[in-house]
Amino acid sequence: MNRRCALLLAGGAATAAACLAGSIYGAARHVPHYYAEAIQAPPDARRELGDRLLENATALASGLQKEGQWQALFTSDEINGFLSTDLEKHLPELLPDHVVEPRVRIRPGRITLAGRCLGGTIDTVVSIEAEAYVKQPNVLSIRLCRARAGALPLPMAKVLAALTKAAEEAHVQLSWLQAKGDPVAIVRLHPARDGHETRYQLETLELGEGELFVAGRTVRDQPHDSPAPPTVEPLASGKNQKRQR
Repeated sequence: MNRRCALLLAGGAATAAACLAGSIYGAARHVPHYYAEAIQAPPDARRELGDRLLENATALASGLQKEGQWQALFTSDEINGFLSTDLEKHLPELLPDHVVEPRVRIRPGRITLAGRCLGGTIDTVVSIEAEAYVKQPNVLSIRLCRARAGALPLPMAKVLAALTKAAEEAHVQLSWLQAKGDPVAIVRLHPARDGHETRYQLETLELGEGELFVAGRTVRDQPHDSPAPPTVEPLASGKNQKRQR
């Protein structure tokens, strides 16, 4: 191989590497359209939607205090309004410091959580798509379908490690199962109780087109009356016992 051919090959390899690096960079910088739309929503509209979510959450909290069934419906627009205007005030420690501007997308049977990840070599939007459902009261199942950094797949092992760590720090009981090759997070919600032995049970979680529906019931345990102590009679003396035989 002469020098000219070697230079041509080297130049071609360098060009291919540059194109590949550019493609990877561009894929990592990709912003999903639903995320861009949620970010660009007018501030006044986001604030109004966030206030609406807080009103619905307050109504749900009031309904929880009454014995019987309760339910609530939240839209993805309301959730995103809250995330953009009220999250830092009400839940300041929910997200890691390097994750900002969180948003959600809700479709039938699926929810996608997304946020901008800062501090790395590339500013990218990280997203996790999952199914969420309740098969038995107070047991939430979250099946992780895919994770992305922009348009690039993220190693699921890193995602599981991060979620496990977050659950430990929040003192949430979390275990892992598998369904058709996808990891499934099992979150056990301890039945909340108050001083009157009231239990709050989450029984339903449904994901629709832009909607999250939850339902359950409040149960008040009836106090158990203490059984009356048995009547105690004095033992007969040995002399009387013989007489009774």
